This record gives sequence, structure tokens and C-alpha cells, in this order.
Amino acid sequence: MKKKMIMAMAMVMLLSGCAEIKVTTSDIQEKTSSATTAAATEEKTTKAEAETTSVAKQETASAAESAADTGSDAAVQEETEETIVQKNPFEGTYSESNSGRGIITVTDKGDFYNINIHWAGSAFECAEWDFTGMFNGRQVLTYSDCVKKHLVYSEDGSCTSETIYTDGTGTLRVSEDGEHIVMTWKDDVEDEGSGYYFYKQE
Repeated sequence: MKKKMIMAMAMVMLLSGCAEIKVTTSDIQEKTSSATTAAATEEKTTKAEAETTSVAKQETASAAESAADTGSDAAVQEETEETIVQKNPFEGTYSESNSGRGIITVTDKGDFYNINIHWAGSAFECAEWDFTGMFNGRQVLTYSDCVKKHLVYSEDGSCTSETIYTDGTGTLRVSEDGEHIVMTWKDDVEDEGSGYYFYKQE
């Protein structure tokens, strides 16, 4: 009888130990599975964040590149507009082709052109003509308000001016000879510009 009781107690103890082992093993497996799932979830989250950061950087780079292109286009447009303004076909300085003693200066004033013709007679005297006008479709400017002055310079740098007339008339004509922009001048009062050609200076 004692032997049976001992054996029964041993069996109970053995069964209890196995149950504990089974529970413990199950708990370990469950915890391991949870840890694995958490690690996988964290890895996916990290990967998603990395992809989001990469996309954001690409978008930022694209925006910066687009802004740079826009700035470049604006600069090109501004430069083109300035070039167009500088290519006024009439404005500029024209020098007499033979001796260079005669200089015609054409200044664009918007609604009209201001013309000054300077002709040196010597180191101490010169003549000047000043008038205004507009070029027509044939590149001809007709004027009727010319003022001619005779200027004399003294050794001390002072200048004496004498007005010759104030209502002179005439024309300026612009053309091209294949190499230069050329201006010719016809003075109706004294025929001063006859036979001369004035080349536009670059």
C-alpha cells in the first residue's frame, strides 16, 4: 500500500513538472513570436521612413533645380531685352570717313532724336550744328530747327561762341554698305555735308 501511494505521488509530481515545462515552453514560443513580429514591424517602419526621406530629398532637389532654371531663363530674357535696346539702328556716334574731323552724335530721346554735329576746323576752332527730328520708314531724318555756332578756343581754355543761324533745314540718311552703317548729311543752308560719309562707331 505504501508503495502504491509513493508511486501515485511520484506520478503526480512528474505530471505537474511536465505541465510546468509545457507552459513554460509555450510562453517562450509566444514571446519569441511577439519579438519577431515587433522586429519585423520596426524594420518595415524604418524602411518606410527611409523611403519617405529619400522622396522628400528628391522633391527638394527637383524644386531647387526648377528654381535655378527659372532664374537662368529670367537672366537670359533680361540679357536679350538689353541687347535689343542696345541695337537701336540710329543712335550712336558717326565719324567722317576721310579725316575724322567731323563727328555726328545721335541721341535717342524717346519721342525724338537729338543731333549734334561737331566739325573741327583747327585745334582752336570748330563749328557745331544742333537740331532734333525723327527718322521715317526710309531711315531719313528731316529737320528744320538747326542752330549753327562757330566756336573759338583760347590758350587759357576759354571759349567764344558765335551763333550763325537758328532755323537751318536739311536731312540725315542712314544706310548700309555691307560692312558699315553709313550716315550722309545734306545741309540746305550751306551744303556743308555734301560728299562726306560718316561711319557708325561700334
